[in-house]
Amino acid sequence: MYVANRIWLILGIYSLSLLAGAASFALLEQKSFGEGLWWAAVTALTIGYGDLTPVTPAGRVAGTFFGHFWIFVVIPMIIANIILHLIEDKNIFTDEEQRELMRRIQHVEQLLDRDLALGQNTTANRPPALATPTPSIEADAASWHASRPVA
Repeated sequence: MYVANRIWLILGIYSLSLLAGAASFALLEQKSFGEGLWWAAVTALTIGYGDLTPVTPAGRVAGTFFGHFWIFVVIPMIIANIILHLIEDKNIFTDEEQRELMRRIQHVEQLLDRDLALGQNTTANRPPALATPTPSIEADAASWHASRPVA
């Protein structure tokens, strides 16, 4: 996720792998660096014109490695980065909103603790939203099971 969130890092990895692939191809196949760079770009983009192909066993191993690296590592990282930037969570709270909610919850807890200490924590004194006690999950489950007809 760290890499997928940073397009500059993905492009850096891609560029370095292109240079490494070009250098490997040029060295192993006795070609110029320019031809190696052409081969690396064509292979990375999965175009594969076929005008330059590795013929030595070491060149073919390097070609296989770099081809798989670009297809299974670089391209998915680019796609993940695009998806991460297109999908927006509309329900996400900002840091400031989270701090405000925490401040309000702490205030309510302080008021309830104060009322409890003064012996005023009764249902009649609670605000309407807190006046009816929330049933437990077990009570809900028990009432649900009791209301079901027995087969």
